Formats: sequence, structure tokens, C-alpha cells
Amino acid sequence: MQFEKRLAKYVRKKAEKKWVLNQKPPKDYYQTFIVIPAKAESDDLPHLLKSISKQDKKNLKQCLVVIVFNRSDEDSYDIYNNNVESINYINTSSFNFDICYVDANSKQTLLPKKHAGVGLARKIGVDLILQYALEDSIICYTDADTILSGNYLKIIKKYYNKNNCGCAILSFQHQKSTDSIIEKNIRLYEKFLSKTAQDLKRAGSPYGYISLGSAMTCTTSAYIAVGGMNRLKATEDFYFLQELTKHFGYMNCIKDIIVFPSSRISSRVYLGTGHRMQEIQKGNTINELYFSDTAFINLKKFLKIIENSYPLNIKELLQETSHISELNDFLISNEIEKIWDSLIKNVDYNKYIAQFHRWFDGLKTIKFLKYFSN
Repeated sequence: MQFEKRLAKYVRKKAEKKWVLNQKPPKDYYQTFIVIPAKAESDDLPHLLKSISKQDKKNLKQCLVVIVFNRSDEDSYDIYNNNVESINYINTSSFNFDICYVDANSKQTLLPKKHAGVGLARKIGVDLILQYALEDSIICYTDADTILSGNYLKIIKKYYNKNNCGCAILSFQHQKSTDSIIEKNIRLYEKFLSKTAQDLKRAGSPYGYISLGSAMTCTTSAYIAVGGMNRLKATEDFYFLQELTKHFGYMNCIKDIIVFPSSRISSRVYLGTGHRMQEIQKGNTINELYFSDTAFINLKKFLKIIENSYPLNIKELLQETSHISELNDFLISNEIEKIWDSLIKNVDYNKYIAQFHRWFDGLKTIKFLKYFSN
């Protein structure tokens, strides 16, 4: 009953209401959903859907696939035509799974200029399927140019059942590129992402995972608890996963490699794999992305100080952190003096740790690493 109230409140206050599914799904409820934003993806989308069709029948029967075909009035007519081609493909094809789509491509249903992008597209898709979801239904986010392993649904469902978790990020490997330079650099980029996540985890940060939109999963209950997906044009995955981590205190990581994103060059957003590959084409290198060993050493020391600083006042805390060169300058510039009392007031130790990591979140952690890497 509590879930139904929270769901109703979310739908009433935060859900997108301008868009609709092209048809009512055949079933009243589903155990899993795969939500796919698509913008000019007529070449790649059939490959993704083929990979979905190869899932085991039991899990596929309980799954609804939702595609959000989207563009804004700033996009070219070619994008409109490409989306129409994809919509026609869906309408004239038969699938061994339940599938719906959202037309955010027509003149009357375009994404608003201010928020047009992958974040809003993902949000539209999820918000529209909530009425067909159970509290523990699993929402899987992927991209139209991604390919999924044949045991994708099986592994996710098994992991959630075993660990009774609310969210999990999936392991991935980019598809092989026919361009030898891109292929070489995509593997170097994967190595950078993996090492950074591992170093963060070893330092004691709850944000030690790779933020990738095509590898995110969470339950319906978790989605509602964090206020749904954001409308960001880029980095929507980073911020959504950050909110889930703040809510639960950690992020589950499924180690099986079951997601295969595209390695193509892209100028569509200013961050992400496609953007990194484009930057490399301009002469930048992956090595420039790495944070220094000193930064991770200082992060580990700082987080250890925090673990042992309950319930010190701000003056006592800054005395402890002064042993790390330049750390107090960073903390003061990030206004720790203004928030510290609220972190330790009337809370137990576990709440204190949780509240600290809500303040010292993934974004501040990256700022910390950059600060000590310069």
C-alpha cells in the first residue's frame, strides 16, 4: 500500500504527461523493462532488438521493451526521416517480445528545446511504464546502438533475486571498431574507466563504479525514491547513479560482461565514449584523463579521517585534515564549515557516514581528484 501511495505521488507531481505509448501493452504488469532512447538510429536499432530477441523465453515473456523516438525542432529533417524509418520498421515487424514505442518525433510531440536530450528521453520512457510495473520490477536502461548478451535478462534477474538490491550497474565492453586507431583507443579508454573505478573503490568511496547510461538498472521503487530520471542532455547517467548511490549508500556492480555499447565517434553530447573518441581524433590522448596516484592516496587518507571523526566539531576536524597538504583549502572552498554541524547533529555514526557521502558525492569526489592531480 505504501508503494502505491509513493507511486501515485510521483506520477502526480513528477512524471512526464505530454507523451503516450503507441499502444497499450498486452499485459497488466511486467517483471522487467528495457527502456531505449533512439534518435536517428535506424541502422543500429535492429541489431539491438535482435539481441533482445535472443533472451531466454521465461524472462522475455515477463519483459516490456519501450523505445522513445525523439528529436527537437533544432534537429535536421534527416533525423526526422530516420526516426520515421525506425517507427515504420517497428510497425511492420513481428517480435517474440512485447514492444511499445513513444513518438517524440512528430511536430506535436517534439522534446522541448531546453531539455531535449537523452535524459528526458529516458525519463519519458520510464514514466510511461510505471503503471505496468510492480514495486520490485527491474528497469533496464540501454541505448539503441548497443548490443546485449543473450543472458542479459537472466543474469540481471538472478542477481537482483539473490541480493535483494535496488540498483546495479552492469559490466560492459565496447563493440570492436573497424577503425584500428579507434579500436586501440577504445580499449585504452576502457582501461582508464576501469582503473579509475577500482582506485575509487580502494580509497573507500561509494562512487567506485563506471557511470554508463547503457548499463544502468534499478527497481521501480528505487526509481521513485530518487525522484525519477533527470532531464539532462548529457551526464544524466552520472547524476542518476549518484542519486541511487546516495539513497542506498552503495552501488551494486554485476561483474558479468553483458552490455556491448558502440565505439563510434559522436559529437551529439559533450561527454561520453563517442565524445572521447572524437577528441582523440583531434590529437588528445587517454593518458591525459588519468588522475594522479597522489590524488587517490589523499582521498583514502581523507575518507579514513572522516570515518574516525564522529562527532568532532569543525575546528577539530580541520585540525585532523590539516595533516594532508592543501586539503583544508579544498574543504573550505567547498564550504564544509557551513554544512559540518548539520552532518553530525542528532545522528548516529551510520547516519553521519551516509550524510557525509551525500555531501561529498560523486561530483565533489571528481573535483577532489582533479584538485590533487594538478
